[in-house]
Formats: sequence, structure tokens, C-alpha cells
Amino acid sequence: QYVKWDPNQTTCAPVRKLLAKAETGTDAVASSLESLFHGRLKFGTAGLRARFGPGYNQMNDLTVIQTAQGLAKYLMETTDAKAGGVVIGYDHR
Repeated sequence: QYVKWDPNQTTCAPVRKLLAKAETGTDAVASSLESLFHGRLKFGTAGLRARFGPGYNQMNDLTVIQTAQGLAKYLMETTDAKAGGVVIGYDHR
């Protein structure tokens, strides 16, 4: 699903290449894929922080999109966000 959902070709292309190589069944390729997709980024006191790269455990467009969607869903369920509104900002230093 990652390659279907990730809108950024910079982070999607390496995953496509690994998936194509995965047909050979080498342990190195399987290990590389596992390292990209094992676990998710954790939201801490400094927000989300990670290296930029492909996969669910690195910072990329898809992890930002999914985090914003999750935060919006949470706020809609736990606050009066529809009436008061919500502002989501970012700092990409």
C-alpha cells in the first residue's frame, strides 16, 4: 500500500526498486524492506522527528499526511472542532 499512497516519487522509487528485487528472495532485500516498514514514528514532546526517507518509520510526505489525518480525526472526536475550527501549522527547518 505504501507505493500506492506515497505521493512523492523521491521516497516511493526506492521502495519500488526494493519490491522488484524482493522477487529474488534475498535476505538483504527482505531486511531492507523490514527496516523501512517495521514500526511507526512516535509523536513525542518535540512532535515527529526522524530522518527523511521512505517507509512508515521515517519522515516523508505520507507520514505527514497520515499524521495530520489522525490528528484531525482525534480532534473531531474529542473537541468541538467543527464549531471552533483548528489550525495545523508546520516548521520544516
